[in-house]
Amino acid sequence: MKTKEKAIVGVVGAGSFGTTIATLLAHNADVLLFSRRKQIVDNINEHNTHINLTLSKRIRATDQ
Repeated sequence: MKTKEKAIVGVVGAGSFGTTIATLLAHNADVLLFSRRKQIVDNINEHNTHINLTLSKRIRATDQ
């Protein structure tokens, strides 16, 4: 019997390209999105929004 492990994928850069990649990956995996700017990290984690987009709840952000 195979067990399905929960995948976590990291994306470096929360610009338009990184956010797009994170959004696509979030269809199949949890995503950790890295940004150097704490304000962006807080906005993604608290409101699930960035660049006027509503992001998947599977996307979390970090600045560390």
